[in-house]
Amino acid sequence: MKKIILILLTMSFLIPISAQNSEPVTSELVLLNVQNGKEKVILREERHFEAPNWSRDGHYLIINAGGLLEKVSVNGDKKGVINTG
Repeated sequence: MKKIILILLTMSFLIPISAQNSEPVTSELVLLNVQNGKEKVILREERHFEAPNWSRDGHYLIINAGGLLEKVSVNGDKKGVINTG
């Protein structure tokens, strides 16, 4: 019985790995001017990043990329990784 449970647990970890998309991904960070409706792409990269948020002072954005939080200026310059401990 223990052997069957171990096999099932092992298989449950392998399924998500095989289900991941292996095609190249392009991510964009876009600023929208709400006054005139114009969009400006400030960062475009051949990798997955997500969940953009403004910094508290509004001077940069924070994106989640590969489990790390990265700072990006409003001009698209990378400002480094935030130490989350």
